[in-house]
Amino acid sequence: MPDSFTVSRWGGEEFLVAGPVVSLEQALNLAEMIRAQIAIETYPSTQWEISITTSLGVSLITGDCIKNFYHYFKQTDDALYQAKANGRNRVEHSVL
Repeated sequence: MPDSFTVSRWGGEEFLVAGPVVSLEQALNLAEMIRAQIAIETYPSTQWEISITTSLGVSLITGDCIKNFYHYFKQTDDALYQAKANGRNRVEHSVL
């Protein structure tokens, strides 16, 4: 993850990644890279290897959008739930 990005936990199983991107395509590529990296890793346990998948919601805040953080977060959260509804382990987006 580039140093210019911020990653934080947002609720129980949700994380927020925020940083400068120049296009929706770049944001989606970053999200897909995160999703794919998580999916290929395995984690040892006392009985077997554990694999993890993730669903991601992406939104892009552009300079011409004059809203507040909660509006953007809601759009991203809606995209996350769309990813879960569409089969999980995928990336969905919302354009603002």
